[in-house]
Amino acid sequence: MNLTTDTTAMAPIRILVADDEAAIRDSYRDILTPRGAEPQAAGRNLDEMRARWCGTAKAAVEAASERFELHFCSGAEEAVAAVKDSVVEDRLFSV
Repeated sequence: MNLTTDTTAMAPIRILVADDEAAIRDSYRDILTPRGAEPQAAGRNLDEMRARWCGTAKAAVEAASERFELHFCSGAEEAVAAVKDSVVEDRLFSV
């Protein structure tokens, strides 16, 4: 029996990040953004080392990191509006 999960068929997890501090929003973006989406040489090097040492294919590592859809708000009113829009669009936030 093969218990592997095909992550390409799964919808991304929608995450709403709301904070008035740009540095905090940037921290969430750095942590949750797929490594291939922005130039992050250190992240790419880490993925390459992980693939080499653990025998994990680079494509599998990249697919696993693309599981989040992020939406950023700089304040509470903007966040409430984003949640209302997500309900209307039937695209709710997971977190």
